[in-house]
Amino acid sequence: MKYIFTFAFIILYSRLCFAQEDPPNYFMSYPYDAYEIMKSPSGWDAKDWLTAGAITTAGGVLILADESITSYFQRNQTEGLSNFSKYVAEPAGSGVITVPALLTLSTIGWATENHQHTYVGLQGVKAYLLAGGATMVLKFAFRRERPKEQEVLNPLKFQGPFTPGTDHLSFPSGHTSTAFAVATVLAKGYPESKWVGYVSYSLATLTGVSRIYDNYHWASDVFIGAALGYYIGKIIMDKPHWQITSGHVNGQSTMGVIMPL
Repeated sequence: MKYIFTFAFIILYSRLCFAQEDPPNYFMSYPYDAYEIMKSPSGWDAKDWLTAGAITTAGGVLILADESITSYFQRNQTEGLSNFSKYVAEPAGSGVITVPALLTLSTIGWATENHQHTYVGLQGVKAYLLAGGATMVLKFAFRRERPKEQEVLNPLKFQGPFTPGTDHLSFPSGHTSTAFAVATVLAKGYPESKWVGYVSYSLATLTGVSRIYDNYHWASDVFIGAALGYYIGKIIMDKPHWQITSGHVNGQSTMGVIMPL
């Protein structure tokens, strides 16, 4: 539901900010980028497949340590860490902080004619939504039980795609995938400012750790969520399907988009 609300909000936002421009091209880039994300493995070389295999293997091995990691975090709870998780790390992954910040960035870019800010902000929102959508598909396919749903910890409980209801959606972590997708957009969007990447990935990592700390996810959920988010953010920034342009018409500055097909 939060992803649907965010998408509806970004439509309204774009209509208000780009009333004189061509915002549909931005929205048309969503299915193009989603398709690029799905078909990208067909163009992988040996190195890419080795990387994917290593990540999958590491995630599988991490499952063996999930119970111990979860137990460790639950034994080491403090009020300060709980407040940080509740008021900083969790909102960053849920979009409560991230999406408004990205929309503010793109608004500032539009108002100051800084195309880099506008582009990165809107690409970041797209990365958040596409990562969230991809994560939900995997959640319902695997239907893994969350640690907080269990009285006796067992990280191997996967209910499968035909389980009724909306419980057992632990794998992978949606907060982590969206946080890393946005972090990747920011890092690649501002390559001249290395600190942006360092800060973004650090916050994304804290978001993932908070999900283990709050007992909503296993460590393997977070690891695969981070890999998924990075992958989606990288595809969106490496193969963009739209770009911002500017010019002057009748003496007035204009801003629009080009969508190469």
